[in-house]
Amino acid sequence: MSRAPQLEPAWLIGLLLAWSRRETAANGLGFYSVNPMLRDGIPCQARSYEPMGYGGAEVDAAGRAVAELNLMHRIAIMRYLRPWMIPAFDRELEYTASTRYWLATLRGALRILEGELR
Repeated sequence: MSRAPQLEPAWLIGLLLAWSRRETAANGLGFYSVNPMLRDGIPCQARSYEPMGYGGAEVDAAGRAVAELNLMHRIAIMRYLRPWMIPAFDRELEYTASTRYWLATLRGALRILEGELR
């Protein structure tokens, strides 16, 4: 089994993951995460409203920066953030590229985003 790539900078990876989670939650995957009929009966911890992680403005800026990238950089980022979509990307591109190519493209996209978001 191969190991996960070591991608830098860590703050940018965390920001992109936060953006991807928000986009996925907004668009949904078609299934409820909690059964709506049982939602009130499931005990859960009280929500903390202390500011933690990334703010909404930072996540929005990351989304805008990703949208401005060229197509192959955007696809490389989506392949990393949403691995369940890789077969769909491969079908749409009509050619298969190696994992090494996608990793190099992803690192190039991260360098561009780091410069834009600093």
